[in-house]
Amino acid sequence: MASIRVGYEDVKTLNYSSITNSYKAVGSPIQNFCRILIIQNLTDKIMMFSFDGSHDHLPLNAESSIVLDLTANKNSDRGFFFPNGQPLYVKYVDGAPTKNAVYLTALYGE
Repeated sequence: MASIRVGYEDVKTLNYSSITNSYKAVGSPIQNFCRILIIQNLTDKIMMFSFDGSHDHLPLNAESSIVLDLTANKNSDRGFFFPNGQPLYVKYVDGAPTKNAVYLTALYGE
């Protein structure tokens, strides 16, 4: 069985003061086909995340996180991947946050 090495993209972030009630990109777009996404909402408000910038896809409570293992139990060239060139978007749901930021960590196979 061939093994692959994990690669890490630079963390993407959007500071609380830049988050509005309209979708904004969390940092720059993903550069690789990512296998695992770690989304952290370290603000003090509920955030809504979107994978296309216009539809609500993933609400995340204040000071919480989620790990999306898109290729669980798959080999290196089969399975779901978060596409390269695509950003993750965020907006607040019920009032503007007053501290911290949201973060996206993306892992890919090398």
